[in-house]
Amino acid sequence: MSTSGRKPSSELLETPTQNFYMIASHLYHRELSRVWQCRPACVLRCLMSLVLLTLVSVPSSRAADDKFWALSPYRVHLKIALHGETQPEGRLAETIATKISRRTEATLMPLWDLKVELASPTERRALANELPDFTWEEIPEELKRFDKLQTLIVVAQPGGYLLRCREYDVYARRWGKPVTRQVRQRSMLPEQAFQMLTEAFSPLATIETIPKDDTKVRLIFRGSELPYRSDTESVPLVKPDQVFLPVLRRTDRTGELVPNGILPIPWTYLSTTEPDATEWRAKVFTGARRPFGTRRRGTVQKLAIGLRQPAEATEVRFYARRSKDQPLPGYEVFLRDDEKETSDSLGVTDANGIVSVPPGEKPVTMLFLRSDSQLLAKIPVAPGVTPLLEAPIADDPVRLRAQAELTEIREQLIDLVARRAIYMARIRAKLKAGEVKQAQDIMADLNDLPGRSFFDRIIKAAQRGSSSEDPAIQKRIDKLFSDTQTLLVKFLDSRPITELQSEVTAASKGG
Repeated sequence: MSTSGRKPSSELLETPTQNFYMIASHLYHRELSRVWQCRPACVLRCLMSLVLLTLVSVPSSRAADDKFWALSPYRVHLKIALHGETQPEGRLAETIATKISRRTEATLMPLWDLKVELASPTERRALANELPDFTWEEIPEELKRFDKLQTLIVVAQPGGYLLRCREYDVYARRWGKPVTRQVRQRSMLPEQAFQMLTEAFSPLATIETIPKDDTKVRLIFRGSELPYRSDTESVPLVKPDQVFLPVLRRTDRTGELVPNGILPIPWTYLSTTEPDATEWRAKVFTGARRPFGTRRRGTVQKLAIGLRQPAEATEVRFYARRSKDQPLPGYEVFLRDDEKETSDSLGVTDANGIVSVPPGEKPVTMLFLRSDSQLLAKIPVAPGVTPLLEAPIADDPVRLRAQAELTEIREQLIDLVARRAIYMARIRAKLKAGEVKQAQDIMADLNDLPGRSFFDRIIKAAQRGSSSEDPAIQKRIDKLFSDTQTLLVKFLDSRPITELQSEVTAASKGG
């Protein structure tokens, strides 16, 4: 199927008149089946309604954008490269191309507007050993009018075929994750190739926030209002628990993408929920406070890109924000389940600050990083989406040094409290036995123990050397010292010792 004559895919909308008639056409075909189900008396009213649909004025700009998006198919370009086939290569390649086109027409029309092209000898040589990895600037102008550029490489091997596929999203200017598969039977090549194309495909959706609900968003998928087969319940190639990456797509006034105009929303994933009768929704997993902001600008589109998620683990490396070469070893890591309101320990980071997150029951999980009972970070992780995820943490040697010094001070405090308790118990035992002189000697040892003023001095000295340029770090350091001062007040109260001294004095006078 050819898509010649269309405008570049960077322009979502064609002329308003063309879009208007496109909408009217789709509404006509969707409503036509309802007309013939009506009783004869209702047919005229239904036909009049269809006429009114073609006469109604174009809706508001925002509603029109959403409508055009939901009625726009994906313009997909597929290039097939065949290597190592003993029989005439063109015959097998043409067979695969023909059957893929038929399968697309049978299952994905009108969502996919597909054009299949066989690789030239020069292109086959370039794709002989590796998948494509071109940039936007290297794409020929005739291919920039498509939305998806898929490349399928078929390599004949002893005992079967090696299939490799990769997709470049022109609209989002982003490479998808490669798909690789081994096929033994020649007759299964076209079907397996078609399945790989759908697996490598990344659906796109615009994001709409839901008022007073920060945990979910509404997704409007491209082509979601196109007419599908009767046995298709929702948008093809979209399923529940599918992971999406939210990005901001910035364009200028002419609709052209600005330089560096695709910006992923940091530390945020979306996971689709079960669709209802009218729309798809997705749960938001984020480590940011307000990932989608508050204001909506006309030149910024909130876009969700579908991600492949193989059943693999993802390694997360934590390092100090001020230096990527400084890992954070020995930190506690927990998996948080917000629905059950529980946290399960995943272990501690290794010497390189790395912890491995295995696949779980849910596509996305929240990872909590904790040190000395302090929550340092929470980040979403989608195991399998990426092999390595690096997370800079607001942490530096100043806080670590302050934490180590305060830990030593607390250990001294625990030792002092224990010694005080032992001395006081012995003194009371001596007084009870009438051994006043021995009670006085132990009381003197008790008074020689360090008091609160001693700990106040060493804490203030440590605090003077614990200042950080990072306000978040300094806030945590101040809390460490504040908590230690609270312990001093609680466990170094001088009142029990004063009361015990009065008992010893009274006993000595009475003796």
